[in-house]
Amino acid sequence: MTIRLSSLKVSPDAFASVMATGILSTAAKNHHYTLISNALSLIAVLAWAALVVLTIVSAAARRRALPWDLAKLENTMPLFTFVAACAVLCNRLSSDHPLVLPILGAIAAAAWLGLMLASTRDI
Repeated sequence: MTIRLSSLKVSPDAFASVMATGILSTAAKNHHYTLISNALSLIAVLAWAALVVLTIVSAAARRRALPWDLAKLENTMPLFTFVAACAVLCNRLSSDHPLVLPILGAIAAAAWLGLMLASTRDI
């Protein structure tokens, strides 16, 4: 069995799972289910990191900056789940880890601005 990096495909909306897990972690924290909240936040962070690495590897295999064509609206709109995932993780983690706020906040803001420009360009 041969695994080719060029055949690796990450769906533009894959970050929705991170977003949902982060939301559940925040809800668990708000209801004082600390163990569940911490476990879910760890899962969300690991999933976010894995998806970012897979995206980078997929783009590098194709010799592109991103593995998706941002000229297509069917790619840019689902990618807003990345922005939401960053914002949800930022919200969940910033109270315990203050350095997370500027880092994930800047990533979310930059991604949002880029996706807004790419999405509105063809309208």
